[in-house]
Amino acid sequence: MRKQLKLKEMSEEYEQEESEQTTYTNPEELRNLPHLEVYENHFILAGGNNIVARIWTEGRQNRKSQIRYQKVNQALKDGFFDQKIEEAKSPDLAQIIEAKLPEVQRKAIDQIIGSVTSEMGRALVDIFVLQLVVKVICPEQDVRLHKGNNNRSAFSWEEGISMRSIDKSYIGPSLRRHDLLRMNKDGAFMSRSFAENYPYTQFYKAEIRGAKQQGKQRWLQIIDDLENGKIDPNTTLLYVLRLLWKYSEALKSLVQKTLVSLETWIDGKEHLSIDNVAELIKRHIEKSETRARLLEVAIHSLLQASQELKVDIGGDLKPLMPMRTANLKHGNLGDVEVLSGSLPIEAWDAKYDQPYLSDALEELVEKIQSFDVTELRFGYILFPNKKAYSEVDRKIEDIDEQYGLKVQVLSFDEWVHERLARSQEVGVSEEVLAKAWLRAYTESLGQKRREQAPIDEPTFDWVASLLSILAQ
Repeated sequence: MRKQLKLKEMSEEYEQEESEQTTYTNPEELRNLPHLEVYENHFILAGGNNIVARIWTEGRQNRKSQIRYQKVNQALKDGFFDQKIEEAKSPDLAQIIEAKLPEVQRKAIDQIIGSVTSEMGRALVDIFVLQLVVKVICPEQDVRLHKGNNNRSAFSWEEGISMRSIDKSYIGPSLRRHDLLRMNKDGAFMSRSFAENYPYTQFYKAEIRGAKQQGKQRWLQIIDDLENGKIDPNTTLLYVLRLLWKYSEALKSLVQKTLVSLETWIDGKEHLSIDNVAELIKRHIEKSETRARLLEVAIHSLLQASQELKVDIGGDLKPLMPMRTANLKHGNLGDVEVLSGSLPIEAWDAKYDQPYLSDALEELVEKIQSFDVTELRFGYILFPNKKAYSEVDRKIEDIDEQYGLKVQVLSFDEWVHERLARSQEVGVSEEVLAKAWLRAYTESLGQKRREQAPIDEPTFDWVASLLSILAQ
């Protein structure tokens, strides 16, 4: 009965959605709505009643665009963006923003900036900042056209500029240097969502991870407002940078508070065991978003602690990799690696809620084709559960027989206790290792260990949830 009611509800919702969506059969009716027309070498942006707003021509960058591109690059080379970041910190700016930037746009920007999480949203904000910077430096440049070059074999708009190169050379590095936003070194345009050969208009169809569909439309609407002269680009840029700066300062304050709480928590334990710390970290992982990533941080931070305490881990701990890079493309065997020179001699793949490893083992076989694995120790660290599967066991045996690689499958607790045993063998006590591990974990999340753990994703929510656990 419940299933029938559920099906009925779904059917009613679908019918309601269909009834709300207008279906047109006459092309002329559609042309009277705002739309984008795409031709072999032209794009036409039209408003209501088929009134043409803009015509963009595909082709090699023209001379005027080249001059605008050079103007933008020179201004950024001369420190324009860094100056704007400092200007955004001025206490007198709030009143100026309120007077010059309408509330509806401020709210839309608040939602775009506030949508950044550990997994998504950064690329959207990075490109938004980039567009604003270009518009302030060169108001005549249409920031909806993100591609422009003189390469005959590459897509380009005659009036476009290469936003990708500007982002990689100036915007991304400056945002990172000022702790405002951390993108990977290749910039936001590594995401295919922003690299489509269509102008950034309300009709840009690529799916964008970030502020969901509403956020995407808010961003595109603000860009339209910029191009139509409805809002001031300089005020908008300063407002965005001010929001990012306030977020950065809030994170630093939260991290400091968490580090103080951490020491109070440690001092409150008569004897701190490795299990105490492991249980706290496991609670934190389960309470947070992006749990697989936190498992990687937990594994890496224990090896950081071991290395700091002069425990021989067999080589040099490789800095923590960006999210989702332990794959064939990036040449990594595991999420966490110990190197001898440039070669991995120990590698661990963190697996959250994935006890069935058949697909992972097949991927491993592809990876080790280009590695000498005779001296390699490789394994999977599973959390929260470790289960046995006969098919997985057979594949592990086949890998050992064919490649001489003994794949280990350990629970998180098993791996932690193995590391404890190694430390005790060289005279490091359990309590000392436990304290060093928890400090390394907390400082890594708090962006305090950038050389060992260059975590690019925002960590505010991670640190906040850790603080709440420490305070209990």
